[in-house]
Amino acid sequence: MVGLGAVVTAVVAGVAHGCSRAYYEDGTGHFYTGRTMDWQEPTKAKVWAFPKGMKRDGGVGAGSLEWTSKWNSVVTSFYDVGSVDGINEKGLVGSLLYLVETDYGSEKRGDQKKVSMGAWLQYVVDSFATVPEAVAALQADDINIIAPTLPSGDSASGHLAISDAANGSAIFEYIAGRLVIHNGSQYKVMTNSPPYDQQLALTAYWQEIGGSTFLPGTYRAADRFARLSYILHSVPKVNTSELAVATVFSLVREVSVPLGLMDPRHPNLASTRWRSVTDHTARRYFFESTTHPSVFWVDLKSVDFTGGAKRLPWPEEDLAGDVSSKFAPAEPFPFLRPGIERFQPSLEFVNWAGGGVLNKGVVGEVDMKAYEMQKQLRITIDFARRVLSAAQLEQSIGKASALANETVGKSAEYLNLPGFPPAGLWRPPPPKGFGERPSDMAPAFLDFLYQAPPESWSVF
Repeated sequence: MVGLGAVVTAVVAGVAHGCSRAYYEDGTGHFYTGRTMDWQEPTKAKVWAFPKGMKRDGGVGAGSLEWTSKWNSVVTSFYDVGSVDGINEKGLVGSLLYLVETDYGSEKRGDQKKVSMGAWLQYVVDSFATVPEAVAALQADDINIIAPTLPSGDSASGHLAISDAANGSAIFEYIAGRLVIHNGSQYKVMTNSPPYDQQLALTAYWQEIGGSTFLPGTYRAADRFARLSYILHSVPKVNTSELAVATVFSLVREVSVPLGLMDPRHPNLASTRWRSVTDHTARRYFFESTTHPSVFWVDLKSVDFTGGAKRLPWPEEDLAGDVSSKFAPAEPFPFLRPGIERFQPSLEFVNWAGGGVLNKGVVGEVDMKAYEMQKQLRITIDFARRVLSAAQLEQSIGKASALANETVGKSAEYLNLPGFPPAGLWRPPPPKGFGERPSDMAPAFLDFLYQAPPESWSVF
């Protein structure tokens, strides 16, 4: 199904996102990883259970890396285009965080097998049992990470932290086109910018001053790094898993950003959307949303991984406590790929039909500024009101999308994907009402929308 939302949305200006991650050892030699997800808008997070034996690929079409998952895993998804957090049955945890300085060097990697940024973490937890095993394989730097634009309009730039049940920790960053790995149990904290080696230097400065004397108190990534490093090494090593989980939650809550607190002048400052804590030894994954503030957890040893991919009924339902038995079969999300724009939720359609001008979402490979897209993709609201109510409009998406496919001769390859590939599907002339803009910026579907008389919508 073609995503109408991808056609009528615009890139949002002023990126704001960050995250924090900590790796904690308790008094019994067990390990825990905690992290936050900080982003400028809700990330449509969902919690999934994926079985071993799944046939996977890098998600970017021809030349994608192919693999079969070796281990069961529980992961949290991001915009339904990628895995950003999770644990496998062997206790290996992956945490994907934003890093604006990322340069994957994709254009220089020739025939290397391709992996979508959205599939990177999933590939790791599918394939490896420990940090040393993952480092040994990935240090060859022989995969090509492909990072298309995210559904929020942001670049898919990130670095990956992994940790295991045996004091293994490693940080993977792509800087200036090459993979840089920081491998060792001393690498217990990660936030965002600057790159990790610079973060370590900044933290060394604060260690000289002494955290009990003064600590940086802002929500900037470098300050969160210094503060989290200090408190991680200052809290006691407790002797029960319950206290350990509570301790790690207290660590990541200390560096969480309050809801609604954003500063466009500081791109790495954004509200915390959710937090997770993973008990590597017990194979338990704890999750806490900042807008549904009840902690729930998954015990991987109790999850039924048979029958394919499954998902928790959250956020559709409020969950709390042990939810290991609540996974239900679900179609796994496709990984982020170039030219595939993701379907936007009903709120966008309500705003559109009700007279709002969309200012969030994605237009894909189109090189436009947010303010230009708001001007150039403005909808004729009066026409939309005459044609359909908001509810009718949303219900008609499937049929309207099929008609759009037919109109532009859309290939069968994309028919069942929730997106609208921009390449080759824009044609002149612009429909009436769009104002000044390049003629190749008129998608065929909007052309149809403007030119069709209201009575023609009865086909829906």
